[in-house]
Amino acid sequence: MRFYQFLTAACLSAIALGASAQDNDHDDEGGEFALGIIAANDKSIYVGGKDEVQPFPFIQARWGNFYFEGPSLGYVLYEDNAWTLTSSLSLDGIGDSDRDNSRLLADMPKFDSVVMGEIGISHEAVWGELSFSMAADISNSHDGYTAELEYGYPIEIGSWMIEPSIGVKWSSDKVNQYFYGVEQQYVRADRPFYRPDAGIDYGAGITAMYPFMKQHAIIVHAEYESFSKEISDSPIVDRDNTVTFGIGYVYRF
Repeated sequence: MRFYQFLTAACLSAIALGASAQDNDHDDEGGEFALGIIAANDKSIYVGGKDEVQPFPFIQARWGNFYFEGPSLGYVLYEDNAWTLTSSLSLDGIGDSDRDNSRLLADMPKFDSVVMGEIGISHEAVWGELSFSMAADISNSHDGYTAELEYGYPIEIGSWMIEPSIGVKWSSDKVNQYFYGVEQQYVRADRPFYRPDAGIDYGAGITAMYPFMKQHAIIVHAEYESFSKEISDSPIVDRDNTVTFGIGYVYRF
C-alpha cells in the first residue's frame, strides 16, 4: 500500500504551489505550518488485499532549517533561489503492516516500521523543478536502498495552480524482497518461492490546487504508477500498475 506516500506527495506539491503564489510570505525567522486532510482511493497491489477509500490527516511544519512533512523529519542543509539540499529521516511503508489486510497472506510476517535516511537535492528554474533523492534503511528492517528522480512543471490557469509531474524510482533487491518476496518457509501450493532483483517503477501524476481566503486551499490529485517486472511477477502481487485519485483540504498558517 502506497497511500501515505501518495498523500504526502500530493499535499506537499499543493502547498509548494500555494506558497509560491501567495502574497503573505512568512518571515524566514518564524515558522511555516500547514494542516490538511485528504481522502483517496487506496488500491491494494497484494493478492486478496482490500481496496479502500481512506481519509488521512497531513501535518507540515518548518522552523528555520528544520522541517516535519508527513512521515519525514528533516533539515535543510543548503537553500537559495534555485537549489535546495536536504537530509531527512522518514518511515517507509507506514500504514501497511499486514499486506493490506489480505486473508490469503495472513500467515506471512507483518512489516516493521522501516526508517530511511535520505539525502535529496532539487533545482527550480523557468522550465520546472527537477528533484533527486537517495535513501537507505537505517533501522535494519530490510537494509535496502532507493533512488528517485522526479520532474514537475507548475502552471497557473486562472485561480487554479496545476502541476503535472513524472518520475522514476529504483528500489534495490533487498527492498523488493522485503515487500514482495516469498521466503521458503512461506511457500504454499499456490505461492512459490520468489526472490526479486532490483527494479525501476515509473509514475506520472497531476496535482491541482484552488486557493481561497489566502490561507485555505482545495487539492485534487491523480497519479498513475507502473511497477517493475520484479514486483508484478511476485506471486503475492496481482497488479502491475495502480491509479490513485484524491481530494483534500489544506490550511496554511
